[in-house]
Amino acid sequence: MMKPAIRVPLVLFALALLLVPLAAGDQGQITLPRGEHVTVLTLDLHRSDIIDYSWSANSSVTFRVENVTGANTFVDRAGQSGSGSWQAMADGTYTFEFRNTLDLAATVQWNIAIRPVLAATYVYLLLAGAVAAVVFTTFYIRRKKPVN
Repeated sequence: MMKPAIRVPLVLFALALLLVPLAAGDQGQITLPRGEHVTVLTLDLHRSDIIDYSWSANSSVTFRVENVTGANTFVDRAGQSGSGSWQAMADGTYTFEFRNTLDLAATVQWNIAIRPVLAATYVYLLLAGAVAAVVFTTFYIRRKKPVN
Protein backbone atom coordinates (compact mmCIF):
# COMPACT_ATOMS: atom_id res chain seq x y z
CA MET A 1 0.00 0.00 0.00
CA MET A 2 1.22 3.48 -0.91
CA LYS A 3 2.11 5.79 1.99
CA PRO A 4 -0.02 8.93 2.46
CA ALA A 5 3.12 11.05 2.07
CA ILE A 6 3.34 9.85 -1.54
CA ARG A 7 -0.35 9.34 -2.33
CA VAL A 8 -1.46 12.94 -1.62
CA PRO A 9 1.11 14.64 -3.90
CA LEU A 10 0.36 12.16 -6.70
CA VAL A 11 -3.36 12.94 -6.49
CA LEU A 12 -2.65 16.71 -6.49
CA PHE A 13 -0.32 16.36 -9.47
CA ALA A 14 -2.95 14.37 -11.39
CA LEU A 15 -5.51 17.09 -10.62
CA ALA A 16 -3.06 19.74 -11.84
CA LEU A 17 -2.75 17.98 -15.17
CA LEU A 18 -6.52 17.63 -15.50
CA LEU A 19 -7.17 21.28 -14.68
CA VAL A 20 -4.77 22.67 -17.29
CA PRO A 21 -7.10 24.06 -19.95
CA LEU A 22 -6.16 23.46 -23.55
CA ALA A 23 -4.92 26.55 -25.31
CA ALA A 24 -7.28 27.83 -27.96
CA GLY A 25 -5.89 28.28 -31.40
CA ASP A 26 -5.28 26.45 -34.60
CA GLN A 27 -2.83 25.65 -37.33
CA GLY A 28 -3.18 24.85 -40.96
CA GLN A 29 -2.23 25.40 -44.56
CA ILE A 30 -4.07 27.49 -47.14
CA THR A 31 -3.59 28.51 -50.74
CA LEU A 32 -4.40 32.14 -51.45
CA PRO A 33 -5.33 33.04 -55.02
CA ARG A 34 -3.68 36.19 -56.35
CA GLY A 35 -5.00 39.38 -54.82
CA GLU A 36 -7.19 37.56 -52.26
CA HIS A 37 -7.41 37.49 -48.47
CA VAL A 38 -8.66 34.74 -46.17
CA THR A 39 -9.60 34.81 -42.49
CA VAL A 40 -8.07 31.65 -41.03
CA LEU A 41 -9.21 32.02 -37.43
CA THR A 42 -11.63 34.04 -35.31
CA LEU A 43 -11.13 34.09 -31.53
CA ASP A 44 -13.02 35.58 -28.59
CA LEU A 45 -10.26 37.04 -26.42
CA HIS A 46 -10.03 38.65 -23.02
CA ARG A 47 -7.98 41.72 -22.26
CA SER A 48 -4.33 40.71 -21.73
CA ASP A 49 -4.62 37.35 -23.57
CA ILE A 50 -1.37 36.78 -25.43
CA ILE A 51 -1.38 35.27 -28.91
CA ASP A 52 1.67 33.53 -30.38
CA TYR A 53 1.73 33.29 -34.17
CA SER A 54 4.00 32.08 -36.95
CA TRP A 55 3.75 31.48 -40.67
CA SER A 56 5.79 30.58 -43.71
CA ALA A 57 4.80 30.92 -47.35
CA ASN A 58 6.22 30.30 -50.80
CA SER A 59 5.91 34.04 -51.57
CA SER A 60 5.34 37.23 -49.62
CA VAL A 61 1.97 37.55 -47.86
CA THR A 62 0.58 39.93 -45.23
CA PHE A 63 -0.56 38.64 -41.83
CA ARG A 64 -3.16 40.78 -40.07
CA VAL A 65 -4.95 40.75 -36.72
CA GLU A 66 -8.10 42.88 -36.62
CA ASN A 67 -11.13 43.27 -34.43
CA VAL A 68 -14.16 41.52 -35.88
CA THR A 69 -15.53 44.75 -37.38
CA GLY A 70 -12.28 45.38 -39.26
CA ALA A 71 -12.19 48.91 -37.86
CA ASN A 72 -8.87 48.41 -36.05
CA THR A 73 -5.77 46.55 -37.26
CA PHE A 74 -3.43 45.45 -34.47
CA VAL A 75 -0.84 43.44 -36.40
CA ASP A 76 0.09 44.08 -40.02
CA ARG A 77 3.24 42.16 -41.08
CA ALA A 78 4.38 41.22 -44.54
CA GLY A 79 6.92 38.65 -45.67
CA GLN A 80 7.53 35.06 -46.67
CA SER A 81 7.70 34.10 -43.00
CA GLY A 82 7.08 35.68 -39.67
CA SER A 83 6.48 35.00 -36.02
CA GLY A 84 5.76 36.93 -32.89
CA SER A 85 3.26 37.55 -30.15
CA TRP A 86 0.48 40.04 -29.64
CA GLN A 87 -1.50 40.99 -26.52
CA ALA A 88 -5.20 41.85 -26.71
CA MET A 89 -5.89 45.33 -25.35
CA ALA A 90 -9.60 44.71 -24.71
CA ASP A 91 -12.17 41.93 -24.54
CA GLY A 92 -13.57 41.19 -27.96
CA THR A 93 -13.63 39.07 -31.07
CA TYR A 94 -10.57 39.18 -33.30
CA THR A 95 -9.85 37.83 -36.77
CA PHE A 96 -6.54 36.49 -38.06
CA GLU A 97 -6.09 36.70 -41.80
CA PHE A 98 -3.60 36.45 -44.62
CA ARG A 99 -3.57 38.70 -47.68
CA ASN A 100 -1.91 37.95 -50.99
CA THR A 101 -1.17 41.19 -52.86
CA LEU A 102 0.96 39.51 -55.54
CA ASP A 103 -0.12 38.24 -58.96
CA LEU A 104 0.79 34.64 -58.05
CA ALA A 105 -1.01 32.16 -55.82
CA ALA A 106 0.61 31.77 -52.37
CA THR A 107 0.64 28.69 -50.12
CA VAL A 108 0.84 29.54 -46.42
CA GLN A 109 1.46 27.28 -43.42
CA TRP A 110 0.46 28.93 -40.15
CA ASN A 111 0.12 28.40 -36.40
CA ILE A 112 -1.85 30.69 -34.05
CA ALA A 113 -2.36 29.92 -30.33
CA ILE A 114 -3.34 31.62 -27.09
CA ARG A 115 -0.47 31.42 -24.63
CA PRO A 116 -1.74 29.40 -21.62
CA VAL A 117 -0.60 31.84 -18.90
CA LEU A 118 -3.40 31.06 -16.45
CA ALA A 119 -2.98 27.31 -16.86
CA ALA A 120 0.65 27.52 -15.74
CA THR A 121 -0.45 29.40 -12.62
CA TYR A 122 -2.86 26.57 -11.72
CA VAL A 123 -0.12 23.98 -12.14
CA TYR A 124 2.33 25.94 -9.97
CA LEU A 125 -0.26 26.41 -7.22
CA LEU A 126 -1.20 22.73 -7.21
CA LEU A 127 2.45 21.65 -7.20
CA ALA A 128 3.13 24.00 -4.27
CA GLY A 129 0.17 22.37 -2.51
CA ALA A 130 1.63 18.93 -3.23
CA VAL A 131 4.98 19.93 -1.70
CA ALA A 132 3.21 21.36 1.35
CA ALA A 133 1.23 18.12 1.70
CA VAL A 134 4.43 16.04 1.61
CA VAL A 135 6.08 18.20 4.26
CA PHE A 136 3.00 18.18 6.50
CA THR A 137 2.44 14.42 6.14
CA THR A 138 6.11 13.65 6.80
CA PHE A 139 6.15 15.65 10.02
CA TYR A 140 2.77 14.21 11.07
CA ILE A 141 3.95 10.61 10.58
CA ARG A 142 7.19 11.25 12.45
CA ARG A 143 5.28 12.79 15.36
CA LYS A 144 3.02 9.75 15.74
CA LYS A 145 5.84 7.14 15.71
CA PRO A 146 6.86 5.97 19.16
CA VAL A 147 10.47 6.71 20.07
CA ASN A 148 12.46 3.57 21.02
